[in-house]
Amino acid sequence: MITNETLKALVIVLAVVQFVALLWVLIRGRGMGPVLVVNLLFGAIALIFAGPQIPREIELARMGAIDKLIEFKATLWSLFELVALIASAIAFRGGLSAKTVAWIGFAGNFALSVLAALFALTFEFKCCGYL
Repeated sequence: MITNETLKALVIVLAVVQFVALLWVLIRGRGMGPVLVVNLLFGAIALIFAGPQIPREIELARMGAIDKLIEFKATLWSLFELVALIASAIAFRGGLSAKTVAWIGFAGNFALSVLAALFALTFEFKCCGYL
C-alpha cells in the first residue's frame, strides 16, 4: 500500500521532472528531445494504469450506468495520452504538426502535474488509486 507521503513525493517528482525537461529545452535550444522523452514515458505509464479500466467503462456505458462524459475518465485520459505518445514518437522524425501536438500533450500533462502537486501539498490523499 502506498503511503500518503510516498504519493505526495511521487506527484511532486513528476511535476519537477517535467519542469526540468521544459527548462532544458528552453535554455539549451537544441530541439525538444527531453520533452518528447517525458511524453513517451508519461504516456506509457498512463496507459498502463488507465488502460485496464477502459473495458469496465465501456461495459458500464453499454448497461446505461454511465451518462456523463467525466465518468469516462480512464478512457479520456488514455485517449489523450495515446495521442501525445503517438505525436511524440512521430515528432522524433521531425514532423511539424506532430511537434505541435506533442507540445500540447506536454502542456496538458504539465498543467495536470502541477495541479496534482499543489493538491498533494494542500490535502491528504485518502486512498492509493488514481483520481
